[in-house]
Amino acid sequence: MAQVRDYDDINVNLRYWFDRAFAAFDAPVFYDIGANDGVFTIGFAGRCSRVVAFEPARQSHQRLEERIVAARLANVTLLGIALSNARAMMPLYGYSDDTFNSLFARPEQQLSHYSIDSTSPEQVRVERLDDVVLANELPLPNVVKIDIEGAELPALRGGEQTIRSGRPVIVIEYSVDNTANAGYQRSEIKLLLESWGYTVSGLRRNTDTSLYSGDALEDRAIWNLLCLPPGLAGLADG
Repeated sequence: MAQVRDYDDINVNLRYWFDRAFAAFDAPVFYDIGANDGVFTIGFAGRCSRVVAFEPARQSHQRLEERIVAARLANVTLLGIALSNARAMMPLYGYSDDTFNSLFARPEQQLSHYSIDSTSPEQVRVERLDDVVLANELPLPNVVKIDIEGAELPALRGGEQTIRSGRPVIVIEYSVDNTANAGYQRSEIKLLLESWGYTVSGLRRNTDTSLYSGDALEDRAIWNLLCLPPGLAGLADG
């Protein structure tokens, strides 16, 4: 089985808040959108009644499939599709570090900054989350992770009914560069979720588990958002 990375250096605070989110539900359903190697899919499968993992990149999908089989995880569904707000076939731009794979091409300065090289793009199937949930008769999620390198806003729009109906806790990437590559400002993610009644806080990377709000959300170091639905805003307390 292919070697996988654990990303401990950047995921400590995410694990902390995922632990709190899963503890709020008796038998949580988890959607891992942009699962890559399955650090969260595999890591939290034992806490969940069902995990639905989305990973369209061929090699990443194969690695994760191997891990799911090896771990004998019968409660994990792996889907090889990308999510957006329309149905299409689109190129997935590939990079030497496949955590950077994206539906949106990266400029040369980003490749240099992150010391990565581009690889050949592959065509992937793109769907709306709402359509996928209906077609596969998926249970509504209680917790959702969205890390899809700039496609976060269109994925939210394509999953509006699912999110409004399920009211899940959402942890979503909030990258200045990735959203710019996709042609929008990252603040649009925050504004959309707030319009749906969510309380939105910022998370830095690494071991800082503090939540940030207000002007602090303008800092580029705010890398993810913790978004709490009505009724679960108290999760952020304590």
